[in-house]
Amino acid sequence: MRKVPLLSIALTPMSADDAVRLARGLSVLTAEDPTVTWRPLPSGDVVVGAIGELQLEIVVDRLKREFEVSAFVDRPRIGYTETVTREANGEMKYAKQALRQYAHVKLTVHPCKRGSGNWFENNLTGESIPAEYVPAVQAGIEEALDAGVLAGYPVQDIKVVLHDGSWHDVDSTDAAFRMAAGLALQDALKKATPIVLEPVMRIHLEVADDYKDDVVQGLVKRRVRLEVLEQRHQTVVIDGVGRLADLFGYAPELRATTHDRGSYTLSLHGYEPAPPRPDDEERGGLGVREPMHPRPSPRAGNIALPLDEA
Repeated sequence: MRKVPLLSIALTPMSADDAVRLARGLSVLTAEDPTVTWRPLPSGDVVVGAIGELQLEIVVDRLKREFEVSAFVDRPRIGYTETVTREANGEMKYAKQALRQYAHVKLTVHPCKRGSGNWFENNLTGESIPAEYVPAVQAGIEEALDAGVLAGYPVQDIKVVLHDGSWHDVDSTDAAFRMAAGLALQDALKKATPIVLEPVMRIHLEVADDYKDDVVQGLVKRRVRLEVLEQRHQTVVIDGVGRLADLFGYAPELRATTHDRGSYTLSLHGYEPAPPRPDDEERGGLGVREPMHPRPSPRAGNIALPLDEA
């Protein structure tokens, strides 16, 4: 199961040569910094994940300068995830007689403690499903977890228990069990009262005393819960907790407010239930479809896909 980066962007190479340079450049950059991730999409776009806005900006800048990549850059996306709030059973009998495909899977999903990750447990008894098909079942479960059921976000912090099913000595295949397992998990997730989670960050700031009040006022507007306000000579230390969505694009605001006499760091505090309709699509960031080089885009339209870590 893949972890989800806090932020991601989609890059659209402007030519086949750019696609090759993009892959080469990202291979180098991810080798240097394992917190940067990337994966290609069937559309030809590439999704890059990172833990912060500055990190994404550096990746884009280095791709442009060092690897001479021409690409369109989609706006950054928040790493929302999904989880479940109660136990539920799921079942799917996948039978396509004309295609000689048969698989039957029964499973249960259980919510786990936040941050514990995803778990798979094989609790089969007897010969309900032969052991040779269990890897295919697990693969189908992992694919369904990556896709979610509410808004296409990856599912995290659940345990999936495979406990029953059936098979056919002629028509059963790995592909059939993979399909049945994914559909059975979707069935269970929908019954398990799923919710969307969002990253919540701890912010630590050090700013010149002259700008303390303006900085605090800006943080309050961004709905940051202030926890520490400490005077150190002519510097004020501020700690707080806030949604990553509300802290999106904060760097230029802090620079303007403090005239470059302030700095901040963000670290993941945890995940909390997101508002019913996240508004982050309207927020700023690296910009919508900003070209690395001013050449026409090969196709129109924005990419707005969730990213999970490879």
